[in-house]
Amino acid sequence: MALGRVREGDFRRGTPVTLPHNFGNAINLSAHPESDGDFANPEPSNLGNVNIVNWTPTPTHFGNQIGGMPVTPTFSPIAGTYPEPQRVLIISQGADAIYFTIDGSTPTIASPLYTGDVRVNVTTTLKAIAVINNVSSAVGTAAYVIGAVIPPPPPSAPTYVQSGIGFHYTLLTDSLTLGVPATAGDSMVVYVTAANGVTVSGVTDNAGTGNVYTLVRGPDADTNAPFYSPVNCYVFFCQNIAGTPTTISWSLSTDSSSYGFGIAVETTSAHIDASIFGLVSLDGVPNNSGGNIITTAASDLLLGFVEYLNGSGSKTFIAGTGWTLSAHYNDIVQLGTAAAFEQQTAGAAGSYAALITTSGVTGGGSMTTVALKS
Repeated sequence: MALGRVREGDFRRGTPVTLPHNFGNAINLSAHPESDGDFANPEPSNLGNVNIVNWTPTPTHFGNQIGGMPVTPTFSPIAGTYPEPQRVLIISQGADAIYFTIDGSTPTIASPLYTGDVRVNVTTTLKAIAVINNVSSAVGTAAYVIGAVIPPPPPSAPTYVQSGIGFHYTLLTDSLTLGVPATAGDSMVVYVTAANGVTVSGVTDNAGTGNVYTLVRGPDADTNAPFYSPVNCYVFFCQNIAGTPTTISWSLSTDSSSYGFGIAVETTSAHIDASIFGLVSLDGVPNNSGGNIITTAASDLLLGFVEYLNGSGSKTFIAGTGWTLSAHYNDIVQLGTAAAFEQQTAGAAGSYAALITTSGVTGGGSMTTVALKS
C-alpha cells in the first residue's frame, strides 16, 4: 500500500508500502506525506520509525531508474534512413557507463565503452547497454540506413480555382467573363465549340500581357448533332498566366449559324498530362461514358467538358460518379444547346472513366476530357 493510505489496523508484517526515494534502512512514515499526496494527517500520528526488513523495488517513485537499475539507452538522431553519415549520441540518464556495438551483436561490459558520439558512415545497427553498480539495462537498438536516396514526395494535383462559361450565336468573335480576376502564375484551360464545322482560333485575354493560348486538342468533330453537325471542339491552354485577366475571347471563321460555347477553367500552375474526346449518348441514363483517360502522374486534376447542340429542347447535366459539376449552361435563345464542366482529382496514375449523366430530352453530344499534372 502507499504510505499515505497506511492505517493502524492495516499495517502489519509483510504489508507492501510505497517508499520515498530517500530512505535508509528505516523510515518515519509520518514524515513523508509526498508518497501519495494525502498523508498530511496520518492515522495514527505516532506510527514512528519502521525498520525496512525486505524491499522489492517498483517503478512508482523512481521514474525509469528503479532502485539503481539503469535506463535502457536511447539514440539521437533516432533510427531511420538518412542521405548522409550521422553522429549518434547514446543516452542513459544516471548511468555509470554505456557499452555499445555496431555490428548488431548484443553488447556486454566487454564491448567498446561509449565516450562520445558514434560516427555512422554506412548502414549500421547500433546496440547499447547502460550499467549502474555492475547492473546492466535492457538492450537499446537503433538501425540506420545511410546513403539511401530519399525520394521527394510526389507532387500534388493542380487545384481548381474557378471557371467561366459563355455562349456564342452568329458572331465572328465572342467571349466569357470570369467571376474574379485570374491570378498571375496560374494556368488556364479554354474549351470552345462551334457548330456547322465553323473553326475557332485566336484565343486571347484582356490582361494586356501577351498571354499565349496554345491549341492542345482539336478540332474534334461531334457528329451527334443532327441540326448543327459537325460541332468542332477545341482545347486551348496557357500554362502560366501573366497579369490578372477577367475576360477570355475567341475568334470564329464565319458568323453563319456558329452556335457554340466557351468554357474557361483556371487552375493552379499545371501542365497537360493527357486528353481524350468521345461522342456521348445523352439520353438520361446515368454515367454515360466519354471514354477512359489514362493519366501518368501520381496525382492529376481531371477536367470534363460536355456539349449538346441538338436543337430539341433543354437538357440538364448531372455529374458522373466520382465527378463534381462546376459549371452548367442552357441557352435561352436556341433551345437544345447546353454545355457543362465537371472535375475530379485523380489520386494515382491510371485509367479514369469520363462519365456524365443527363436529365431532359434524349440526344447526343460529345465529351472532351483533359488531365492536368503539376
